[in-house]
Amino acid sequence: MIEVLISMLILAVGILGASALQLTSFNANTSALYRSQAIFLANDIIDRMRMDPATARGTTFNEVDTSTVPTSGSSCATSDGCSKSAIAAQSVIEWADYFRGNSPLLPNGTGTITRVSGNIFRISISWNETDKLSQSTQTSSYTVDVQI
Repeated sequence: MIEVLISMLILAVGILGASALQLTSFNANTSALYRSQAIFLANDIIDRMRMDPATARGTTFNEVDTSTVPTSGSSCATSDGCSKSAIAAQSVIEWADYFRGNSPLLPNGTGTITRVSGNIFRISISWNETDKLSQSTQTSSYTVDVQI
């Protein structure tokens, strides 16, 4: 009888260990997804800036914060004949839309663009991650410097 109790205890510890491993794996996969999304978002705005480097070096991409970008701008998305600066401003609005709305790519995500010096820009993406095991929340970030 004692052998059955000991084997049940060993089995219970094994199942608890497997459950903890599953939660840790889930956290790691979720974190990897968010980091991949952040890299996608950074590359998206870098590509938008590289479409017209001369305009990107202007003032449109100076000190951009997605939490303060307006939700709409000119009608450049649908009309012809927009200026280069209006197209750049529309690009910033479209990029900021990835961070807000009903289905943002990152939980509580924000993106910033800062001119470091001359034609070097710093793109920073931050978001909140919740550890399912400990129920704690931490802020993660991805930052890249790019020369345009």
